[in-house]
Amino acid sequence: MPKTYAGVLRRDRIEWTGESPQGLAADRPVEVRVTILSETESDQSAAERGRKMQEALEAIAREGGLPGAPDGAEWQRDVREDRSLPGRDA
Repeated sequence: MPKTYAGVLRRDRIEWTGESPQGLAADRPVEVRVTILSETESDQSAAERGRKMQEALEAIAREGGLPGAPDGAEWQRDVREDRSLPGRDA
Protein backbone atom coordinates (compact mmCIF):
# COMPACT_ATOMS: atom_id res chain seq x y z
CA MET A 1 0.00 0.00 0.00
CA PRO A 2 1.43 3.43 -0.92
CA LYS A 3 2.49 5.71 1.92
CA THR A 4 0.69 9.06 2.33
CA TYR A 5 2.51 12.33 3.00
CA ALA A 6 0.96 15.70 3.89
CA GLY A 7 2.01 18.78 2.00
CA VAL A 8 1.01 22.06 0.43
CA LEU A 9 1.02 22.58 -3.32
CA ARG A 10 2.42 25.97 -4.32
CA ARG A 11 2.29 26.48 -8.07
CA ASP A 12 4.25 23.46 -9.34
CA ARG A 13 5.99 22.45 -6.08
CA ILE A 14 4.91 20.41 -3.09
CA GLU A 15 6.12 21.60 0.33
CA TRP A 16 5.93 18.78 2.85
CA THR A 17 4.22 19.80 6.10
CA GLY A 18 5.07 16.66 8.01
CA GLU A 19 7.21 13.64 7.28
CA SER A 20 8.66 13.83 3.79
CA PRO A 21 9.46 10.96 1.44
CA GLN A 22 13.04 9.77 1.88
CA GLY A 23 15.46 8.82 -0.88
CA LEU A 24 13.90 10.74 -3.76
CA ALA A 25 16.40 11.51 -6.48
CA ALA A 26 16.17 15.11 -7.70
CA ASP A 27 16.93 14.07 -11.28
CA ARG A 28 14.18 11.49 -11.76
CA PRO A 29 10.41 11.94 -11.89
CA VAL A 30 8.21 10.43 -9.19
CA GLU A 31 4.60 9.51 -9.85
CA VAL A 32 2.20 11.08 -7.33
CA ARG A 33 -1.54 11.39 -6.83
CA VAL A 34 -2.71 14.64 -5.27
CA THR A 35 -6.07 15.23 -3.62
CA ILE A 36 -7.01 18.89 -3.32
CA LEU A 37 -8.75 19.55 -0.03
CA SER A 38 -11.34 22.25 -0.59
CA GLU A 39 -10.47 25.51 1.12
CA THR A 40 -14.05 25.79 2.34
CA GLU A 41 -13.78 22.38 4.02
CA SER A 42 -10.64 23.37 5.90
CA ASP A 43 -12.18 26.77 6.74
CA GLN A 44 -15.25 25.02 8.11
CA SER A 45 -13.20 22.69 10.23
CA ALA A 46 -11.20 25.65 11.60
CA ALA A 47 -14.44 27.53 12.25
CA GLU A 48 -15.91 24.47 13.95
CA ARG A 49 -12.83 24.10 16.15
CA GLY A 50 -13.06 27.80 17.03
CA ARG A 51 -16.75 27.47 17.93
CA LYS A 52 -16.05 24.49 20.18
CA MET A 53 -13.17 26.34 21.86
CA GLN A 54 -15.42 29.35 22.48
CA GLU A 55 -18.09 27.12 24.03
CA ALA A 56 -15.54 25.47 26.32
CA LEU A 57 -14.11 28.82 27.48
CA GLU A 58 -17.60 30.20 28.12
CA ALA A 59 -18.44 27.12 30.21
CA ILE A 60 -15.26 27.62 32.28
CA ALA A 61 -16.14 31.30 32.79
CA ARG A 62 -19.71 30.42 33.90
CA GLU A 63 -18.25 28.09 36.54
CA GLY A 64 -16.04 30.85 37.91
CA GLY A 65 -12.75 29.80 36.33
CA LEU A 66 -10.50 26.83 36.84
CA PRO A 67 -10.56 25.31 40.33
CA GLY A 68 -7.19 25.53 42.03
CA ALA A 69 -5.90 28.22 39.68
CA PRO A 70 -4.01 30.90 41.59
CA ASP A 71 -5.32 34.45 41.79
CA GLY A 72 -3.72 36.24 38.84
CA ALA A 73 -3.22 39.54 40.65
CA GLU A 74 -1.60 37.81 43.64
CA TRP A 75 0.70 35.83 41.36
CA GLN A 76 1.75 39.01 39.56
CA ARG A 77 2.56 40.75 42.86
CA ASP A 78 4.72 37.78 43.91
CA VAL A 79 6.56 37.69 40.58
CA ARG A 80 7.13 41.46 40.52
CA GLU A 81 8.44 41.55 44.06
CA ASP A 82 10.72 44.54 44.64
CA ARG A 83 14.38 43.75 44.13
CA SER A 84 17.54 45.80 44.02
CA LEU A 85 18.48 47.04 40.59
CA PRO A 86 21.94 46.33 39.17
CA GLY A 87 24.34 49.23 39.63
CA ARG A 88 22.11 51.07 42.11
CA ASP A 89 22.18 51.27 45.87
CA ALA A 90 19.00 50.11 47.53
